[in-house]
Amino acid sequence: MIRKMSRRPRTRLFTAAARKSAVVMACAAAVTASWTVAGSALAATAVNAPPVGLVGTPSGAGYWLATSDGGVFAFGDAGFYGSMGGKALSKPVVGLAATPDGKGYWEVASDGGIFAFGDAGFYGSMGGKALNKPVVGIAATPDGGGYWEVASDGGIFAFGDAGFYGSMGGKPLNAPVTGIAATPDGKGYWEVASDGGIFAFGDAGFFGSMGGKPLNAAMTGIATTPSAKGYWEVGADGGVFAFGDGQYYGSVQYSGTGGPTPVTPSAEKAYAYSLFSGYGWNQKQQSCLDSLWTRESHWSPTALNASGAYGIPQALGHGVNGAPYPAAYQAANPPRYGGTSDAATQIRWGESYISGRWKNPCAAWTNELNNGSY
Repeated sequence: MIRKMSRRPRTRLFTAAARKSAVVMACAAAVTASWTVAGSALAATAVNAPPVGLVGTPSGAGYWLATSDGGVFAFGDAGFYGSMGGKALSKPVVGLAATPDGKGYWEVASDGGIFAFGDAGFYGSMGGKALNKPVVGIAATPDGGGYWEVASDGGIFAFGDAGFYGSMGGKPLNAPVTGIAATPDGKGYWEVASDGGIFAFGDAGFFGSMGGKPLNAAMTGIATTPSAKGYWEVGADGGVFAFGDGQYYGSVQYSGTGGPTPVTPSAEKAYAYSLFSGYGWNQKQQSCLDSLWTRESHWSPTALNASGAYGIPQALGHGVNGAPYPAAYQAANPPRYGGTSDAATQIRWGESYISGRWKNPCAAWTNELNNGSY
């Protein structure tokens, strides 16, 4: 339920302590002051954009992380072979896949466009074709002769020698699909959803997931181990979660909120708009979301209504024991419910709620105008 609110002053946001891990990094992106690579062996280095994909090396002793501006970061024994970082993109990069020898990789954009680096080849793409939902990830076949693209509705598109083994396309989802990883023999794959849920197809096995567990940030990608007996999930805050025989080697990490630190309404809005591609929302939806949350809370993460509605999207009763936000978005809750009033988490929940109930912000805004709530 969403209720209208009374306006309250905003308090300072709190940030989480950074993980400590030794990392090896190769970066083609320009630097700014928000996203960092943290490690005991390297000083923190800021990068341009949030992580959107992860893929492991053939040995399992490292992995690459891709950011939405096309930057690529290498950890462990992963090498750097180029990226779209600093180059013009029609749509943001949303995923990454590596060649079988680990000497190249592909980046995929939300419109289905493919960018090949190192010894990676081009076998076709969904770029320039009609999509029901935006592409959110990519996985390569074992011989590097093909790949799969996956859309946010779980739909699978196969190219080159990639086969089709089923998908979540056309099936009910609690949260949008955000990534894909293939089994080593190419006869199966996993899809991961933003809530951490895992869906296995073909000969892919299930080894656990973050589904149903508290998350500081939405899951954005998945990578498998060489044995196919495990995998990693990666979050929008750069956090890495290992399952089965997957091991932890390091991570990209944000300043602590799981999104650009929102200290002003303009920064909060910029972060909110940066998530639109994952829902397939166009620029028109920006003004509707701005009007909606300006009316509800003036974009204040501590705005509280007498009814208990709280935060930027004015959530009410979606968590346990009366908490405004569910456990998967715990940081969005006020301190008395164990949260930190984190604006970025509130924004992610709010957009997920709008997508699930109203499809897009303009539909939610129309209901707000007609009925006083959304």
